[in-house]
Amino acid sequence: MSAQGIFIIDDEVGFEDRPKSKKQLKDLIATGKLDTIYVEAVNLIGPEQYEGPVTKEILEEQGEITFVGPSPYTARNFFGKFFINKKGEVSVS
Repeated sequence: MSAQGIFIIDDEVGFEDRPKSKKQLKDLIATGKLDTIYVEAVNLIGPEQYEGPVTKEILEEQGEITFVGPSPYTARNFFGKFFINKKGEVSVS
């Protein structure tokens, strides 16, 4: 599967932004804000990609999600993946 785009949405303060680093994503997960992380499908052809919030249920159903950031279109500065770790929690590497 190819890398998907990623962004952060916070409905409380009304913003949408690309993550600055993988550390920012790790911090969001560590502070219980997994529900603010979304992935976007970027494949025009090939296998269908999941698009929506990153959740434990989605990762259990679909397996790991590989991403590129901050933007799959203009700045591929870091790559990573969301997965369920050995403790059964959502993690990013």
